Amino acid sequence: MGCRVLLIAFTTQDLAKVSFRGFDPWTEAVLSIRVLRDSGRAGAFGEWRRTTAGEIAGRGLGPELHVLAKGAPQPPDDGPLREALDCYRAFAIEPYRRRIAAVIEAELQARAKLLMQSGHAMALDGLGSHTRWSGSVLEARSAEPGEVRLGGGGLVLQPSFFCPPEHVLLTGPQERPVLVYPVRQSAGAPDDLAEDDAPRYDLGALLGVTRATALEAISDRCSTTELARRLHTSLATASQHAAVLRETGLVATSRCGRKVEHTLTPLGERLLITAAGAAGG
Repeated sequence: MGCRVLLIAFTTQDLAKVSFRGFDPWTEAVLSIRVLRDSGRAGAFGEWRRTTAGEIAGRGLGPELHVLAKGAPQPPDDGPLREALDCYRAFAIEPYRRRIAAVIEAELQARAKLLMQSGHAMALDGLGSHTRWSGSVLEARSAEPGEVRLGGGGLVLQPSFFCPPEHVLLTGPQERPVLVYPVRQSAGAPDDLAEDDAPRYDLGALLGVTRATALEAISDRCSTTELARRLHTSLATASQHAAVLRETGLVATSRCGRKVEHTLTPLGERLLITAAGAAGG
């Protein structure tokens, strides 16, 4: 498999704790920056590249994105880099969210089906074009090769639209790492990206256009203040929309320090993914 190989050793306990993670706009944002800077992939996502590069130049985000491209595929906690990534995500990922999420959901369903029908060996084999399952060890080509012994906490598998097709990335906490791998072409990954159709009339008819927009905004996890900014409305109105979505079981609210944060429930996530599939089909 070449000289840059990552070896991940599993115990029986680790195999029992393998789980999956769905679409993460922050991971996709950071990895998409790497796609833009990779001259070897100049032919990939041609129209998306041109549109996104123009926005970067117009907003003067080049220096900050250069720093982010060299780090882990995780958003900074706070500060100018976080603000730059949030700005970038708004024009590079959000207009394509439903299409990207639908591709990732198709991969998750296929991988989960493999796991149930054929076991861990088949589900873990072929995560990307340069991975294989050998005994109790997952071998993968990686930008950061090495040997990892999982400590019984298992592994989170996260398919990514923008992950380079030639390798995987290991990130997250040591006690429960996350393996980011590229979605398979059979999952329907396109050669380019077109913006999502707007507005989404099916979800808008169910919830109302503003609350459908609020549900999508909350899929990133946000505070009430951030939700108001994304909806271009008052704090009181944003709080009211969040409350209605919470009462219908689509959103969960928790306190983080002095902030109140909103996240999607599994029902809310499923509703968005189902609507994305209907729009794409």
